Amino acid sequence: MDDAKTREFILESGAMLVQEGAADRLTLADVATAAGLPADTVSDHFPDLDSLVTAMVDRMVSAFHDAVAQACGDDESSGCWLRAYVQTGFERDGSGDVSKVARALLSSTHYRPQFVESVREREVEIQDWINRSGIAPERGIVIRAAMEGIFLSRMLGVELIPADLREMVEAELVALTYPDGAP
Repeated sequence: MDDAKTREFILESGAMLVQEGAADRLTLADVATAAGLPADTVSDHFPDLDSLVTAMVDRMVSAFHDAVAQACGDDESSGCWLRAYVQTGFERDGSGDVSKVARALLSSTHYRPQFVESVREREVEIQDWINRSGIAPERGIVIRAAMEGIFLSRMLGVELIPADLREMVEAELVALTYPDGAP
């Protein structure tokens, strides 16, 4: 297995352990065992637990942003990126692997503020996408703030939107992504 595949496999093994409830007691040795790899192979990629957890968070953030980019594709119409952001966010309903890992890591005793540094680093990029979306920046920020609130509530295990209103809330947010407020 090449280095990139080994690294990805280690991250996947760590995420699996976190999903299974091992976030508070996670060790590199546990990850090595779960991955079926020698401990020194894991430590070659991740010298300490903080570097592994940081990489797990980075991986989650990148996966979401890649999904948004893929949903938008080559569409350059006004609001496309914001629509993709909303729709991708609603597709990830909070019960999936990413939400479970995020929830476990946020509540873990291993949590450190630097784990979310990749989120902070993407702020300029996200604001740039909003500014280039063809939608008034203040509307874009409102949409993003709503989605971030939804994401955070899911990570904390709080369902902010009742199931019977979910589609209507998504539709309202998507409507805001059009310059005139309607598809």
